[in-house]
Amino acid sequence: MKIKNLIGLRMYYAFGTQVKGNICNYSDYDGIYLYNSNHNKIIGNVCHYNGSAGIVVNYDSHNNIILQNDCKYNNDNGIFLDGRYNTIRSNKCEANANNGIYMVSTSDIILENICQFNANYGIDSRESLNIMFMNQITYNEYSTFSNNDTHLWNSPIKIYYAYNSKQYFNFLGNKYSDHYSSDLDKDGIYDEPYSIPENNSDNYPLYSTPDTYSLQVWTLLPDSRLVNNFSDDVGMIRIESNDVHVWKAGANAIMLTEQSLWTGQVI
Repeated sequence: MKIKNLIGLRMYYAFGTQVKGNICNYSDYDGIYLYNSNHNKIIGNVCHYNGSAGIVVNYDSHNNIILQNDCKYNNDNGIFLDGRYNTIRSNKCEANANNGIYMVSTSDIILENICQFNANYGIDSRESLNIMFMNQITYNEYSTFSNNDTHLWNSPIKIYYAYNSKQYFNFLGNKYSDHYSSDLDKDGIYDEPYSIPENNSDNYPLYSTPDTYSLQVWTLLPDSRLVNNFSDDVGMIRIESNDVHVWKAGANAIMLTEQSLWTGQVI
């Protein structure tokens, strides 16, 4: 579907809706706008040249999945988030007039996005407890901003990954175009952390772009949805019926309460 009008595609109080494969260009406002909307999937849309942002998830919207969207050349942010427990994965946020991804939200996971050539920050994270890793944050006017030290700029657990045909087990951060250090052990992680204003850092910045690392990552949302499908998983994952879930993958076990937002791996 092609959407070209004054206000773009707007959803109010939506629940369980999938918005997929739309072309939302040249709106006077946002390409796609969600207001107080929960448990929706925004997948594979094109949002270019809009008068404001490409995609907006606004006013305490939570548990939404923003996946594989193309948000370029917008007059504000590529993606704007105001809510909690949202997953923003594998989006392209490029050449926007403000930030690539801008969050006034809490407990969101920002994973495997490409944020580059934006006129302000690649990723600007406000509020608290957001998790950002495996993102490519390159060639923006400013790289990143983090308003406090509760945000996490690397994976919350160690991850098995392959890099240059060798296997490693470590935390993984993000790729920055303005970080200059060494990788003496050739594990794909810079030896020096990347400083992020204010009072934060990525302690495991990537030496290469994320597409050169081979890994399997899943995301658990508080309603027990698993955000990923693997064809070659090994091992078992079990969810308990009460409000504390035990996810088992190989020898690993992670405890999660109903308020948890976590990222792990099936091995």
